[in-house]
Amino acid sequence: MKKILEIKNLYAGYDDNVVLKNINFQVHERDFIGIIGPNGGGKTSLVKTILGVIKPISGEIQYFFPGKSKDFRKFIAYLPQQSQIDKKFPISVRDVVLSGLTSGKSLFFRFTSQDKKRADELIEKSGLSSISGNPVGELSGGQLQRVFLARAVISNPILLILDEPSTYVDNRSEFELYETLKELNKEIAILLVSHDIGTISSYIKTIACVNLNLHYHPSNEITSEELSIYNCPVDIIAHGAVPHRVLHQHSK
Repeated sequence: MKKILEIKNLYAGYDDNVVLKNINFQVHERDFIGIIGPNGGGKTSLVKTILGVIKPISGEIQYFFPGKSKDFRKFIAYLPQQSQIDKKFPISVRDVVLSGLTSGKSLFFRFTSQDKKRADELIEKSGLSSISGNPVGELSGGQLQRVFLARAVISNPILLILDEPSTYVDNRSEFELYETLKELNKEIAILLVSHDIGTISSYIKTIACVNLNLHYHPSNEITSEELSIYNCPVDIIAHGAVPHRVLHQHSK
C-alpha cells in the first residue's frame, strides 16, 4: 500500500510539558488503525499534531498528498467526539452533508449535480436515505453523528481521523456508525481514537498504543500482556456467551 503519512522522531507538547516522545509512525492507503491508551497518554495530542493544531517541538510529519505540502489539511477529514449544530436551524440532512463542500468557497457557491450525487451516495452508505430531507433537529444522537461523518468525507479526503466518535451514542447507533466506517475504509485510511478495544477490534486492522510513546501492533488482536509491555494500561473487553470485562492490574 502507498504511504500517505509518516511521523519521524516526533516530540510534541504544551509549553515545557512533553506529552509525545520520540513518536515514529506510518499510515498507508486504506489503513484502519485503532489508537488506544490511557486518559492523558497523548492520543488527542497526537491527533492535533497530525492536524497541524499543535506544532512539533522537534521531529517532523510528512504528508504524501497531492499538491503542495502546506495544503495537507484539505486531504484530512476530522470528526471530534461531539460536533455542534443548532438543532432549531431549519436545515435538512442532505444540506448538512453538502455543507462539507463549502469550506473556503464564496458566499454564492453553487453545488454541482456531481456534488449532489456524491452527497446522496454517502447518505445511502450511512443508512440515512429515508430521512435525507428531514430537519436535523429531528435526528437522534446516533443519526446525527452519521450525518456529520458523511459531511466530513464528502470532499473525498485521503485520511479520516475520529476521536471517540461513539461516546454519545447508544449501542445500536454505535454498531451502525462502525459499519459505515467499515464501508468508507474501502476508499480511505482511518485513524480511530477509542478507549474500547473490544468493540473496535471487529473493524480496525491494526493498533497503535499511545502513552507518551507510541507502540504499533500490526494486528487487531492484542493481549493484556502485550498492553503491559507497551506500557498501555487500558481495559480489554471480552465478548463471549456472557459478555464480561477482564481487568488487569498495571503497576505505575
